[in-house]
Amino acid sequence: MSIPKRDTKYLVQRKIKGLSGKKSWETLYETENEEEANQKFEELREQEPESRFRLEIKTNPPFDQYPDDLLQKIGEAVCSTDYAVRFFNNPNHKKFYHERRELLRSLRRAWQTGAFDHKERILKILKRWEEENGKP
Repeated sequence: MSIPKRDTKYLVQRKIKGLSGKKSWETLYETENEEEANQKFEELREQEPESRFRLEIKTNPPFDQYPDDLLQKIGEAVCSTDYAVRFFNNPNHKKFYHERRELLRSLRRAWQTGAFDHKERILKILKRWEEENGKP
């Protein structure tokens, strides 16, 4: 399963020194078009050759289109300790009981942090589900 282009963002970033002296990245330009991002990246490198730039690609799978039971199965596989996943089916926990928005937030966080092999696990589960049920 490949991630649709509409869920991909390209960020052009510059390395900066923060207030505490730590180095971090400042986003200068954000677009969904890869060619635009590459052009902007090259322009900035030419304008400021002494600065360090990077082109970062951010993706999110379109979790919104999948059913709750699949999302919970993914959550149990990659972020089982997250409250939204643990208490999604618990009627005694009002804050997370069938709160799809919280569940989606947890899954996106697991996807973005990329700890261990979360992305691969998520894609594997989605692919298996799509083979059995077809695309949503």
